Amino acid sequence: MSSFISSVPRLQRKPQDCNRDTAAATKIPQHGNLRGPSVASRKVRSAPPSPSAWMSTPPGRTSMEAQTTSTSSSFRAKSDGGGSISRVLKYFRTQKKVSPAQEEEFHKLRMLQNRLLQWRFANAKAETRMTGTTRTAEEKLFRVWVRISKLRCSVAEKRMEMQRLMDGIKLYDILSPQIYHLNEWGELERKYNEGVSRMIRKLSAFSNNVPLLQGAQADLVALDEAVRLAMEVMDNIDRMCAKFSDKAENLHLQLIQASDILRQRRECAQELEIIFPGTLDLLAEEQSLRVNLIQAAT
Repeated sequence: MSSFISSVPRLQRKPQDCNRDTAAATKIPQHGNLRGPSVASRKVRSAPPSPSAWMSTPPGRTSMEAQTTSTSSSFRAKSDGGGSISRVLKYFRTQKKVSPAQEEEFHKLRMLQNRLLQWRFANAKAETRMTGTTRTAEEKLFRVWVRISKLRCSVAEKRMEMQRLMDGIKLYDILSPQIYHLNEWGELERKYNEGVSRMIRKLSAFSNNVPLLQGAQADLVALDEAVRLAMEVMDNIDRMCAKFSDKAENLHLQLIQASDILRQRRECAQELEIIFPGTLDLLAEEQSLRVNLIQAAT
C-alpha cells in the first residue's frame, strides 16, 4: 500500500502541463462541422485527480486512466496537420467513458477470473495426482491378485498330492492282509508242482508196466475206471493250477502297484516334511492379503 501511495504523485499532472495542453488545443483551427474549441477546452480543463481519489480507486483503474491520458497526449502531439484533426476528434467520439462502478466491476471480474484459473489449475493437478495414485493402486492390486492365484494353484496341487497319498494308504490297508497269503503262495506252488510231477511219474510207470504179453489178461472195466479217475484227477489239478496261476498273476501285479505306491508315498511324505512349514506361512500371508483387499475395497 505504501508503494502504491508513493507511485501516486508520479501519475498526477502538473498545472503547467495542463496549461500547455490548453494552449495546444486553442491553436487547432476549426473545419466544417467540427464542434469547435469549446469541446477541446472542456476535455482539457478537467481537473487533475487528487491523491485521495487515487488512493480510493483500485490499481487497475489508475493504470487505465494513466493509459488514456498517455494516449490522449500522444494524439495531441501528432495533431499538427489539418487532415489529422478529424481522426483525433473521431477517436475521442468513439472513446467511451467508463464509470467508476463499472471499472470496479471489471476489476472484480478480473480477480474472479484469476481465482477461477487458479482453481482450475489446482483441480487439474489434483486430478493428475489422483490418476497416478489410482494407477499405482491398480498395479498393486493386480500383483496381489497374481500372487493369490499362484497360491491357490499351489494349494490345489498340494491337495491333489494329499488325496493321492490318502488313496495309496487306503490301498495299502486293503492289500496288507493279503501279503501273508501271497508270501505263502510260493511254498504252496512248490508243493503242488511236486504232487503233479509225482502223479505223472506214477501214471507213466503204471502205463509202461502193464503186462500185455504172454497171455496176460486185465479187467477192462476196472482199467477203464482207473484211467477215467486218473484223467479226472489230472483235469482237476490242471484247473486248480490255472486258477491259482491267474490269481498269482493278479496278486503279482497288485504287489508291483503297491510297491510303486509305497515308494511314491515315501517320496511325497518327504516332500511334505519339507513343504509343510512353508504352506503355513503362505496361508497366513494369503489371509493377510485378503484382509488388506477387504480394507482397500471398503
